[in-house]
Amino acid sequence: MDRSRANRIISMTVSNIFALVGVLALYLLYVMFRGDKEEKAEKASKTEDPFVNFEREWAELKN
Repeated sequence: MDRSRANRIISMTVSNIFALVGVLALYLLYVMFRGDKEEKAEKASKTEDPFVNFEREWAELKN
């Protein structure tokens, strides 16, 4: 009886392994894109392009 139960647990795990791999892949994609957005925002705020940072450049010219 214990062997039958172990076989059922193993077969359920094997049949769902593709779903688990898919969920893990979606999570990894989410983490990668989230990090990419933060990196882009950080780069945009540090650029010296006057068209990107117009307000800061205007304040410097006024003083």
